Amino acid sequence: MSIFRDPLIRRLYLISMMILLVLVVWQFLPLLEQQLVRMTAEPRIVTSRGELAAQEKSTIEVFEQASP
Repeated sequence: MSIFRDPLIRRLYLISMMILLVLVVWQFLPLLEQQLVRMTAEPRIVTSRGELAAQEKSTIEVFEQASP
């Protein structure tokens, strides 16, 4: 006689195993993400930004006038 013959017990067991699996994956997700980023990341050359657009300059002027 097995305890898993009862449908309620079997269902609770499956649900708890799914929750456990989700928690384990959730704990190892940052480690997995770091490994994936290392495999795909490539260094880029830093380029100068250049001149600000007119809208950016006017936004800076408004900020400087409004700030104490």
